[in-house]
Amino acid sequence: MLNLVMIKDMRIQELIKVIKKNGFSKALVSRETKISYSQINRYINGESVPRGLNNIEKLDKFIAEHK
Repeated sequence: MLNLVMIKDMRIQELIKVIKKNGFSKALVSRETKISYSQINRYINGESVPRGLNNIEKLDKFIAEHK
C-alpha cells in the first residue's frame, strides 16, 4: 500500500484518492487523461511529478470530474 505522505505533489495525492475511491486502474486514468501509462505510474509511485502545464491541466480535469 502506497503511503500518501511520501508523495510530495498534492495533485497526485488527490489523484490517488480518486483512484482508490472509484476503483480505477492506472490504465483507465491513462486512457481518460491521454497521459502515457508509464508516466501515470511514475506519478503514482512518487518517482516523478507533473511539470508540463498540459499534463497538469489534464490531471486537474480528471480529478475534478471524479471527486
